[in-house]
Amino acid sequence: MKVSARRRPSQARTHSPEDAAQSGGASLDVRLAALHLTFTAEDLIEALEDMQRNDSGADLPARDEAFWRAHSGIAPMPHAVARGSANNAAAQLLMDSSSLTAAEVAKKLHLSVSTVRRYGAQRKLYFYTAWGQLAFPIWQFTETGTRTLPGLERILSTLPADLHPQSVAGFFATPQQDLTINGEAVTAAVWLEEGGSEEPVLAMARALAAEH
Repeated sequence: MKVSARRRPSQARTHSPEDAAQSGGASLDVRLAALHLTFTAEDLIEALEDMQRNDSGADLPARDEAFWRAHSGIAPMPHAVARGSANNAAAQLLMDSSSLTAAEVAKKLHLSVSTVRRYGAQRKLYFYTAWGQLAFPIWQFTETGTRTLPGLERILSTLPADLHPQSVAGFFATPQQDLTINGEAVTAAVWLEEGGSEEPVLAMARALAAEH
């Protein structure tokens, strides 16, 4: 399975990306804007073209496959393979476009850039490499963006260090049945920000590490 971005491409599978852009690009731009996404239809098409040309999507390790299927929302059925590839391409683009640079994190947390990089190396912050620079996903910060999630360092240190970025995002940003607020399943990120105990999240991280 390729992991490289998320969202739906043009339905026309036999047309070129240029044809799709001309016939449906404006409509897709409207839909992307309605979802408050920061990239355009042209960006999405370019990402898909790059994936096709360079096969730049990263294969998930086999040990991450089950976790990805459980948390990505992408059904691994034969008729969904083409759509899933585009979804994967868009998911990576979405994560890349919403992630912060080291300089942006430094500004939000009132730290130096070198400290942010050091925290990343020490697993106090989570980052991956995108477009040749460090990318810090926004799920690890509180809604105000001025603090990291409570317990983040302990949880990151418990998760496997080589877990794929999409799997890490799924761990923190997918509602979990074991984490409920007012009877509703919430994500680990919401649970922690709302003052929930770190222990159930750590237990989930330990379970994932044991299966990895």
